[in-house]
Formats: sequence, C-alpha cells, structure tokens
Amino acid sequence: MRWRDIRFEKPTEADSDEDGAVLMLHRDGKVGSYGFGNTYKTIAWMPLSELPAFTPIPDPPDGWRLVDQTKDVDDGRAMTLAADDNTWITRGFSGREWCEGNTYIIPIDPPEPQYRPFANAAEFEPYENRFWRYKDDIPTVRRSPQFYSDDGHFSDGWDYCFSRKQFGDGSPFGIQIK
Repeated sequence: MRWRDIRFEKPTEADSDEDGAVLMLHRDGKVGSYGFGNTYKTIAWMPLSELPAFTPIPDPPDGWRLVDQTKDVDDGRAMTLAADDNTWITRGFSGREWCEGNTYIIPIDPPEPQYRPFANAAEFEPYENRFWRYKDDIPTVRRSPQFYSDDGHFSDGWDYCFSRKQFGDGSPFGIQIK
C-alpha cells in the first residue's frame, strides 16, 4: 500500500477500478473513493486494487464480548486482537485508555443474583441461625438470631427487614431468586 503524491503522478483510467474510481486523500484529511479525474483538493492517491484485503474481526470466544470504548472501563481483563494472525491475546496491563482503532474484548460478567423478601417463617427457617445487622451498622456488628414468625423477623415485617437488614456476611436479608 503506497500513497502517490498527486503533484508528481496523476491517476489514469488504467489505475482505476471497474467504476473508474481510485482512493484519494484530501487536504482536510478525508479519504474517499472518487473518479480518477476528480483530483480537486487531493494531495495523494492510490489504486483501490492496492488496498490490503479486509480481514473481518473474529467472533469473541464464548463468555466474551466486544468492548464499547465509549462505555467500558479497562479493569485488566481485556484482550486485544493480534494484527499478525487475527487471534485474541492478553493485553497485559489495566487502567489505561483504550487505543483508538484497536479491537478489544472483555469477559461477560455473570448477572448479579437477585433477591426478594422472605415470604414467611418456613422460607426463613434455613437462615434462622445466621448473624445479621442493619445496613447502616458498621460491618463488624453481628446481631444474634431472634424470634421470627410468618409476619416477620422479631417485630419487623419481612419487607422492612429486606430493605433495612442484611446477614453478617453482607448478603441481602432475603431469599435468592432462582
């Protein structure tokens, strides 16, 4: 792939493709495919036949997705596309800006588990001996298990408990939705 300076070499019909076009680089930095005789504002050109063959980006492996460089943050797990053999390789560093023009993939994180309040005493029974704390308690607070019924935990209803309490390990005071 070699640009030709328009001052020294002009494109001819022999340089153009079947539509009569060549690739032209304009003074404003724009590149486009134009008719070989349309050289206004052109500083360089090349025959379209000299462009390298387009190699499509391979699909990411299972469990990975392409990076959206406007939204995703590099947390050190990204891989980039190796230009020489079109395979995915480890990027090797994190916390840097994405390099414009490069293609990256990152692992798809599993969805966060969803919870709901306990519905009754029977649902809470497997958790009855776990320590708990209020969400605004310091993390080292561990409250002992207390009385519970179909109406709630101690004197609090199940919905209130779900919104204000958590188990000692920080997990929600509710049951995981499967």
